[in-house]
Amino acid sequence: MGVRSHGPKRVLVIGASTGYGLAARITCAFGFGAATLGIFFEKKNRLSKAGSAGWYNSAAFDKLAKQSGLWSRSVNG
Repeated sequence: MGVRSHGPKRVLVIGASTGYGLAARITCAFGFGAATLGIFFEKKNRLSKAGSAGWYNSAAFDKLAKQSGLWSRSVNG
């Protein structure tokens, strides 16, 4: 199908690490080619503990967006 042209171009998603927020971010970025800024509050990984699932979701999203040539930034906090 490819990227649709009639949609959002810049998107701010609050609660972007899981659920509806992550789904909205994926849809806007990969469905419409929108630049996305995701804001969330998740625990980072540490030497003795793994991070929360949302932290890894956001890291994976940013990696895939970068590989696809899409602008994305994530703010944890």
